[in-house]
Amino acid sequence: MTPGRQPPHDSEPRHSEPHRAICGKTVRPAPTILTSPKDWKRFGREEPTIFDRLDEIGFICSSEDAKPDVLLSLLVGANTVVTDLLRGDHMSSLHRGFSPATYAGTATIYPGHDADARPRRTGALMRKFEVAVLRPDLTVDFTQHVAPATPFFEECASAFARGTLIDTVRGPVAIEDLVPGDYIQTALGAEPITWIGSTTYVPGRRTEDTSLTHLTRVTADAMGFGNPPMDLLFGPAARMVVRHARLKTLLGQAAVLARVEEYTDGDRFLQISPAGTVQLYHLMVRRHTTLKVGGVEVETFHPGNSASQQLGEKTRALFMSMFPNFETLGDFGETCATRTAREVIEGLINT
Repeated sequence: MTPGRQPPHDSEPRHSEPHRAICGKTVRPAPTILTSPKDWKRFGREEPTIFDRLDEIGFICSSEDAKPDVLLSLLVGANTVVTDLLRGDHMSSLHRGFSPATYAGTATIYPGHDADARPRRTGALMRKFEVAVLRPDLTVDFTQHVAPATPFFEECASAFARGTLIDTVRGPVAIEDLVPGDYIQTALGAEPITWIGSTTYVPGRRTEDTSLTHLTRVTADAMGFGNPPMDLLFGPAARMVVRHARLKTLLGQAAVLARVEEYTDGDRFLQISPAGTVQLYHLMVRRHTTLKVGGVEVETFHPGNSASQQLGEKTRALFMSMFPNFETLGDFGETCATRTAREVIEGLINT
């Protein structure tokens, strides 16, 4: 098929698919694949050509003026050429749980030339996020978003690795098998999940912008016998509860929140860089709280009490588009405990 040409009539575009009812919940179709010459010109090309390969799955390097709707057309596996995109075979199909990331087949982009030697596209590094949200009518929407690969955006989807067991009212369930509406055990009691975000850790991506350069493994018995009972794998967004008697005296609260990765010691808490991709997740309930994962008490997602002061108007609008259940940052409420750093905690305790 010639790049930029519409698919044949017997290949129905994905965006014309009706909404599908799965497990009694409404699922919206995948985003439209944009391949018109007009869209290509937004990237500074006069006519559609075979596009540069995606750097890695879940990543695209965009020009600074690229618009999110165009970027959505490029969100597929690594090394996929435009002719593959037109078939629509690689778009994720979200159902009960998020679909795991897969690599597409390798293709030669410029025959006779070293692809890695070509100049890379300048501009911000972007990342794909998958979101599931519980609507007021108790239906669940599954959507895909493109946002900057920066810590602020990545935190909403990079706390727990695929396979992490979450305690629910039905017993432990792998996080990839949860959907909004499922009740999980939290410090507030049984609470329904209202939002789940997911993105992909990709090995070898080390830039100043992204926080997803490594993961943290908490080994079995790291915090005492049977705590946790098995190894746990956390992303950079995971914060755990730290308790100490002196904190009550100094701060007026007996516990604070600190990043798990800050406790890396080469023994019980290990910094690791998996050789393959790892799907990561984070989740929310109606109020910010904590839950126990293998005996380790960690927080649910919250952007932070000062998020509104850190974001510009356009960045705030992009961020809020990932949370259609909220209208403003104020709707997230307050954090359940103070967030701080390990260095600060130890400084307070040792004074």
